[in-house]
Amino acid sequence: MVAEDVLSANGLKANMDHESISSAPGLKTDIIVSAENFKIQFSKFEMDPAIHFVFLHNIVSKDELAEKLVPVVKELSE
Repeated sequence: MVAEDVLSANGLKANMDHESISSAPGLKTDIIVSAENFKIQFSKFEMDPAIHFVFLHNIVSKDELAEKLVPVVKELSE
């Protein structure tokens, strides 16, 4: 997975799983990474306010993942 590669290249580790959007309300997670076009679907759910969302225009772009995901993982690792 591209996200794992990007995190590894930045010396970060994370436990990652794939889930369906419909399972989102019951998730116990720190971060949800998804395509930008699914943002409206997540907004329909009552989500844990502690969850950080990272929405991507191109889900396989290493540059975009490094720009948007790495800072969030670093923040939560502190």
